Parts: sequence; C-alpha cells; structure tokens
Amino acid sequence: MSSPNNRLILLVMGAGDYNEYPNLAAIAAMLGGSKPTSSVPRLPAPSNAYNALAGLSLNTAADNPWASLLAPTPSLVPRITPPPPTPLTRAIAVASFAPPAIRWVYVTRRFDQLIDAIGIREDEINDGMKKAMRVVGSLNRAYWNVSSETDNAFLMGSWDKQTRVRPFSDIDVLFVMPWSEYSRFEGHVGNQQSNLLQDVKGSLEVTYSRTEIWGDRHVVAAEVDGVEIEVAPAFRFDSGDFRGQFLICDTKDGGRYKLADPAAEWRVLNQADETNNGNARQLLRLMKKWQIETGAKIKSFQLERLVIEFLDSYPYSKENRFWYDWMVRDFFRFLVGRANGFVQMPGTNEWITLGEEWLSAARLALLNASVACIHEQANKEREAGKAWQLIFGTAVPVTVS
Repeated sequence: MSSPNNRLILLVMGAGDYNEYPNLAAIAAMLGGSKPTSSVPRLPAPSNAYNALAGLSLNTAADNPWASLLAPTPSLVPRITPPPPTPLTRAIAVASFAPPAIRWVYVTRRFDQLIDAIGIREDEINDGMKKAMRVVGSLNRAYWNVSSETDNAFLMGSWDKQTRVRPFSDIDVLFVMPWSEYSRFEGHVGNQQSNLLQDVKGSLEVTYSRTEIWGDRHVVAAEVDGVEIEVAPAFRFDSGDFRGQFLICDTKDGGRYKLADPAAEWRVLNQADETNNGNARQLLRLMKKWQIETGAKIKSFQLERLVIEFLDSYPYSKENRFWYDWMVRDFFRFLVGRANGFVQMPGTNEWITLGEEWLSAARLALLNASVACIHEQANKEREAGKAWQLIFGTAVPVTVS
C-alpha cells in the first residue's frame, strides 16, 4: 500500500452497518487487507462538483453509480438528498491503477505551499520571544527578587512543541512560583487559586501599567504590543511521586489545583512525530489552522491528543505529503466519530471530555475534504483548491502549477 499506484478509497463503515446489512461482514472480510485487482470498478471523475457552503451537490445523477459513496448525508447538508446507499456501495473498495503522473499531480505542491504559508516567520518568533521574556523578567523581580528574563519559566503549548501557526494569537508561558507563595495563599479564605491569579495580575500591572491584563481560570494574560502573553503560575514538584510535574490553578467551582506534565506531553508528541515521518506535527498544525479559520470549539491540546491517536492506527501515517489529501479527510472522519469521547493526558493520566460543540464544524470539514479529494484525484486544480479553502482559508493556494 506504500505505492501511489495502489491508492484505495475506503468508505469507513459506521458501527451499525453490520446489523443493517448482514452481508457486509463477508464483503469486508473479502476486501480487508487484500491488494486490489484491476477488476474492481474505477471511480468516475465528478461531473458536478460544487461549493459545499452553497449547498454543493456531489454527482447525484442517476448515471453515476458511485454518487452515494462520498455524497453528503441529509444531516450534514439538509438541501441535499443523495440516493440511499446499497450494501455494495457502503463496503466497496475502489482502486485506481493510473500512474501517479496522471492523477493527484497537485497534492504535494499544494500542501507544501499551505504548510509553508501557515508557518511563523523568524522575525515574528524573535519578536514574540522578546515580549514573553519581558513578562518573565517582571515576574522574577516580583517573586524571586532576580532580574533574569529566562529563569523559572518554560514555554508551553504550540511554542514549546513547534506546532504554532499563523496568525498566532498568544504565547503560553509556565512560570514557576516559590513554594512559599503556595503556603501564603493556602491561608486565604475563599477561592485561593483566583486570589493567586489576582496577585500575579497585580505584580504585572506594576510593570505594565498601561497594558490590559486579566485572569482567566488557569492563566493571567497580558496584551503586550499586540501579542497576548498567557502566564500559568505553577508550583513544581522536584521530588517524590510527582517529580517533574506542576500544580496549576483552576478557578472553576470554587477553585482547586490540578496536575500538569508539559514534559510528558512533549515527549509523547515528539515520539509520534518521529514514528510517523514528521506527520504528527504537520497534521496538528493543519488542524489548528482549521480551528482558527472556522472557530471550531475544540481545544488545541485535544486536537493534539486526537492526532496522535489517529496516526497510531492510520495505514498511511508514514507516507509523504502526496497522501495528505486523504490524511486530512480521514482525520476529519475519525474526529467526527470521537464526539463526546475522552482523551487522556500524558503524565498525569487525567481524562478530558471532548464534548461535541465542534461536531458540526468537523462534519462540514469532512464533506469539503471529501470533495477536495475527488477533485485532487481528477487533477481539477482550481476546484480542489477552492474546496480546501473552505477548510483552511485563503492560505491554501487555488493554483499551484
């Protein structure tokens, strides 16, 4: 399956399909894991591809027997009512043996250019780091009586894990507080974590008297010359069972501390990236770009855990960018199936619920990605580019030739 000549389009079946169509088990067993043969019917090129946001209709003409394979369902786009799928079209694998020079010629160049376009420039990195270091210096003077702009602080999130994308909105910094501050606030009545965040806010206001500063559940945020620096005050365990982990604030429901292990998160992501030919970070960056463009209400750390989970069992996880059209489409299919599920955080083993606020955005992205994949296979350069733009915005080039 590593050769582009053998690219398969597999329709992932839902959990209820085997009950609905008893003969699917036999069909799936026959197709599963076997190399496709030239006798398997080919997928016709789409004749009426469309703009999904305008109610795009995927080849639902009666003369196209494969229309239902990738057609949107009524639950995704109410104005479209594709013909009901048959057992065959729900389970069939459609193989294409055309040479790679004939099909999918724009995929690699398109994703090369997209990934380059969403990368943060060197001057932006330097500017952001200088502003974050100034904030760290202010906190060190307040809590450690030192003037260092680097001590007692660590980058977190996308800046630590090299998954940042343009336009970046914030820089996450973990600032290590003295344990004496923990003891001081333990003596406070009420929401101790909220009191701690207010104290950090007050210390920053000494330096940034004209800057908007606010507390937000886990962090104190400061808008520094157009860059939002989010500081998570934390207490580090240097020994014992929790060595290397941190207590961070959570002001919700009266306040509490929770464990975080940024180093474990970095190790797990780095391992996934090395195992999968660098695709973990790149796929995560693409998903974060989708999140930014669409406003999908899913956290970046949740996407990170899901990308790692997805690649762990994805058959093309080690392929190059020639496969990114399918990788993106199939991740959205995976994401849709994880609504209301959970992910587990490395190090602390905390279970985090995923919810479903983002589900409609993910379903629409799956629809648009499916359309884009059909266009990419048929070398419809502009049509594919426009479909990808519905997911990733204008960073996607419409033409790459």
